[in-house]
Amino acid sequence: MEPNNYLECELKNFHENCLRLMYAQEYLEIISGRLNGDIQGVSVKTVIYENAKDPYRDNKVELMYEEAEAMKERDYYLFAVHRVAKLLQKLSAEEVEILILRYERNLSISTVAQALNYKSVSWTYEKINQILTKMEEMENE
Repeated sequence: MEPNNYLECELKNFHENCLRLMYAQEYLEIISGRLNGDIQGVSVKTVIYENAKDPYRDNKVELMYEEAEAMKERDYYLFAVHRVAKLLQKLSAEEVEILILRYERNLSISTVAQALNYKSVSWTYEKINQILTKMEEMENE
């Protein structure tokens, strides 16, 4: 059974997705502060009729739209991070280390084999495929 390419992609993007999740959450906090009036934003776009032509007051409708879009983005990254994290928790420390070297650090299979003192590149390749297959089976349970 060939491992899921989507799962490999998710592993490669796991760290990036964690960062994007944090940025999306921070952006939501900024929007919330602006909606509550705690943080003031001034730009040319904010001077419109809903603001009664007050350049120091934010457009609430625009902010609510931005908030909805930011929530969608945050939820997407939250799902992606949670999906991979849940699977990683079920693996052994050795298996997680192999995946970190291969996908997060983006090392070649031969470099992973050298770093972990494995027998051969082909053995390392098989080990990675076994781990991916195991993760795919855990996900389908």
